[in-house]
Amino acid sequence: MTETHPPPPGTELLDNEAADPTLVAVSLHNLARSNRWFGGTWAVRSGLRDLLHSYPHRTARLLDVGAGGGDLSRYAVGWAAKRGITLLPYGLERLRT
Repeated sequence: MTETHPPPPGTELLDNEAADPTLVAVSLHNLARSNRWFGGTWAVRSGLRDLLHSYPHRTARLLDVGAGGGDLSRYAVGWAAKRGITLLPYGLERLRT
C-alpha cells in the first residue's frame, strides 16, 4: 500500500493530484464564472476575431493548453459556429480531475 502525503504548502488545488474531486469541480466552476465576468471569454473572442477575420477555411483547430474544465474552448466553439466556422478543440490538462 502506498502512503500518501499532503502537498507542500502553497500547492494550488488544481495542481494537486490528491485534491478532492468535489473541490476541484467547485474550483473549475468558479474559474468558468470568473472568465465570463472578468474578461477571459472577451480575450478569447478578441483573439479569435483577429485571427479568423480573413481565415479562408471553414474549419480550424484550437489547442487549449491548461484547459481546466474546458469552458473557454466551449465558448470559442460556439462563437465560431455563429460565424460559420467549425472549430475543433483539443484540450490538454495535466491532471484528470
